[in-house]
Amino acid sequence: MPTETETEGRILVPDEKLQDLFLETVRTLPPFVGVEHAEFRFAADGIESKSLLEDKKKKYLALCKEKRIKPFSRLKVEWSSSARCFVVDHVFGSYPSLEDEISGGRTGVYEVRLESHPQFVDFGSTKGGLDLLISNEYQMMRGELWFGSSRGSCSEGGRLRDGGIDIGTSRWNKGVRLEGIPDDFTEVQKSFFQDWFNRLRTKYERPSAPSSKYENCI
Repeated sequence: MPTETETEGRILVPDEKLQDLFLETVRTLPPFVGVEHAEFRFAADGIESKSLLEDKKKKYLALCKEKRIKPFSRLKVEWSSSARCFVVDHVFGSYPSLEDEISGGRTGVYEVRLESHPQFVDFGSTKGGLDLLISNEYQMMRGELWFGSSRGSCSEGGRLRDGGIDIGTSRWNKGVRLEGIPDDFTEVQKSFFQDWFNRLRTKYERPSAPSSKYENCI
């Protein structure tokens, strides 16, 4: 049992282990950790367009054609309490289920927004959410978990995060980063949480810095 709880830290891994690390982080988060808010970005085959430079745009369009992905397409996913499933928010007010939307073709990017811990649990444990995206070859490109929040100033967006986890594939935010834990954790919870985070680090991290070869992020 650690004598001091680490409230900030980062797990850096090689690119080929990133998706496994991300999924295990989401699926095995200790049950006493309440997720107040979460956002995830998934890209088909890990292909994203991050530049409008002509040469990079051509490469992106060629990859989309090869993988049969709708280029520059992006849809938002949220939980529907009435439909009891995850739905896609279309501009024209149509809200098909995520499963129906995926069956109709490959959207480039899905952005998932969860506003409560039950939604987070449902997303990670049902076939209508995380499993559905992964089984259709979508990769988690980044994510943000909020364990709690407090009121902040308008310049701070009105809310301040009270502990959380950031997930990313970019060279500036690669791996899993712990951004503090809630103040109301008991000592037992702090110790359990730290042990969980250290197990992930031991399982996935390597001593040297990971490579930066997410070549499909153009």
